[in-house]
Amino acid sequence: MLLRSVRPSGSTADAPVLANSLLSPSAARKAFLPVAARGPQLPFGLVAPHAWSGTRVAQSGEVRFNVNAPDGRAAGVAVFAPVSVQPADASTLISARTKLIGGTSVSALRRTVIDRMVAEGGWVVNDAVREIQGRKVLVVLAQTGTPGAPSKSLTFYFTELDGRIYSLATTAPLEFAEPIAAGSEQVMASLRSTASRTVAAQK
Repeated sequence: MLLRSVRPSGSTADAPVLANSLLSPSAARKAFLPVAARGPQLPFGLVAPHAWSGTRVAQSGEVRFNVNAPDGRAAGVAVFAPVSVQPADASTLISARTKLIGGTSVSALRRTVIDRMVAEGGWVVNDAVREIQGRKVLVVLAQTGTPGAPSKSLTFYFTELDGRIYSLATTAPLEFAEPIAAGSEQVMASLRSTASRTVAAQK
């Protein structure tokens, strides 16, 4: 769904391409490392790309990553955190045709990105509900900078885990948008709820 109403006129920049394929098991073992990201509101682990470093968990359950390019340059920032939807958005009329992520309407989650972009002088480029490793995920693409010449790409992934909505938000210069998007999809594919992790451990 293209949100024309929140994209400045004259902007012709293309949205970053999201990688659809996952690494082979052997390549994934080399490129991705398990991250001990646990806290009161984050009772599960996730697998982050090797280039995502400096992780820390805040009391709120927020996990921050600094993302580096292969040559060591700073490529961007990624934040994994629980989502708090404003009451006005959460109460959006829900019908049988309303798209939902974990019981929350997609429009309410999209609104959180639109509000952020308005505050930061940016705009939403595109959004879509996808399935990653059997999990429903809302992906919202946004940009900041000058209309027609954006400088940064922002991508937001929303999904449900253990009855709560979480987001993975990345910010990067346009030149690093595609590799960070590929890493983000690996993170989203690695997420496992507490129940599924317990079943896997028992096998």
